[in-house]
Amino acid sequence: MKTTQITLLALALFSPLSSAFAGGIKLSPAFDKCITKAGAVDPAVLECIGNEHEVQDRRLNSSYKALMAKLGASRKKQLQEAQRLWLKYVEANCDFYYDPNGGTSARMMSAQCSVDARAQRAGELEDLAKWN
Repeated sequence: MKTTQITLLALALFSPLSSAFAGGIKLSPAFDKCITKAGAVDPAVLECIGNEHEVQDRRLNSSYKALMAKLGASRKKQLQEAQRLWLKYVEANCDFYYDPNGGTSARMMSAQCSVDARAQRAGELEDLAKWN
């Protein structure tokens, strides 16, 4: 019972809805459907998060390449350095969410952290590409 409550709390805190309010994070419609279908079944939720991670990683790579194509050499170097530091930050930050004693809920929170970060950064890079 307690595990189910923790799982539901984690879903509420790290759901697309709460993420959207946190900064306009755009997750795929398939993720919403997957989470709804998964309910409170931890392995199913983790699979949904894993699938969305792949979606957002592809989106991030695509938006990065699109922006790089519009920049001059010095700006490209700046973006490369910013992206390298951003990746390092995301890894450290999302690793912090993973408490080895936290069970499946900690794994979900850590994985969702990574998904949300990628979605937010992809949106940021997409916006920058529009302005350059």
